[in-house]
Amino acid sequence: MRIIFLSILTILSYSTVLGQTSLSAKQIELLDGIATQDVPKNAPGIATAIIQDGRVIYEKYAGFADLTDSTLIKNSTRFNIASNGKQFTALAILSLVEKKKLKLTDDIRKWFPNLYPNLMDKISVQSLLNHSSGIRDCYDLWSLQGYTWWENSFNNYDVLTLIEKQSDLNFKPDTKYLYSNTNYILLALLVEKVTKKTFAQYTNEMFRQLHMPNTSFESDYTKISGQIARAYFNFDTWTTYNWIWNVVGDGNIFSTLEDQIQWEKLVQGKGNSAFSNKLIAQSQKLIEGSKFSNYGYGLEFGKYKDLSYRFHEGATGAWKATAIRFPQNNMSIVTLTNTGSQSHTIKRDKW
Repeated sequence: MRIIFLSILTILSYSTVLGQTSLSAKQIELLDGIATQDVPKNAPGIATAIIQDGRVIYEKYAGFADLTDSTLIKNSTRFNIASNGKQFTALAILSLVEKKKLKLTDDIRKWFPNLYPNLMDKISVQSLLNHSSGIRDCYDLWSLQGYTWWENSFNNYDVLTLIEKQSDLNFKPDTKYLYSNTNYILLALLVEKVTKKTFAQYTNEMFRQLHMPNTSFESDYTKISGQIARAYFNFDTWTTYNWIWNVVGDGNIFSTLEDQIQWEKLVQGKGNSAFSNKLIAQSQKLIEGSKFSNYGYGLEFGKYKDLSYRFHEGATGAWKATAIRFPQNNMSIVTLTNTGSQSHTIKRDKW
């Protein structure tokens, strides 16, 4: 699943990893080959970059954003980065903790009393952040009810209504880890409860402060703006579809590679924003006091040999996105695609 990124590290070689951030022509040629291997002529494609110590050392765009008008993918093309948006939902929560508007130890039923009224165990904000709440995934629940989620225009309150009908959890909170998109949808609703603003309004302000002007959670599909990389599957011919989804927090966030590069610079301690370096640094760590070492604030954690990394993947239909960070080397690799033919990039999380 992440072989592509390990291959990239091999191409970059230890000289680059250790700080020689000027790539050779041969390295660039090899990286181009990896980036474009699933982008044939007249096809949707990819936007990808490697950022080290606040500098872009590799950047590549290939393929079409829209086959109808032959619009090419460029740095301002907006992709649905799906579950990669969870890190920004978590950042919104952390910003409210910093403002002392809530605590990670708070029970979410402080704001949502109709959730699991007969359960005595605390369901903390923290347990939603690292998927240890036991709350069932709404997409699984809809599937059991016979719904095909992407054929509907459900919103966050439809999710809340669905979960309010649940009488129990998959397990006692904080005893297990089980990835559930519902956790982050409830966190988005929590942001609304605390701020008295819509989640989109609050996070749009956040993205402006982060200098990411073309990034936004889209809770109304009829108002998505900008040049969008349309999503395409290949069933003998390239086929696209209409996007009519309104649930946010777990995903449904559109962004550009330019904005994602800006975020990686901030994560690496470079660049400027209205957010403190301390808060951004906290968002990149595991949750203090948690016994779960594989998931933190919208990020997964892993290790390859002696190389630690943080990452997240997202997939919604034919849109796919991955961000992987190697903190020891202050290096990030970001990949955004709009093609269902990308066989090597990312697992599916909601399709």
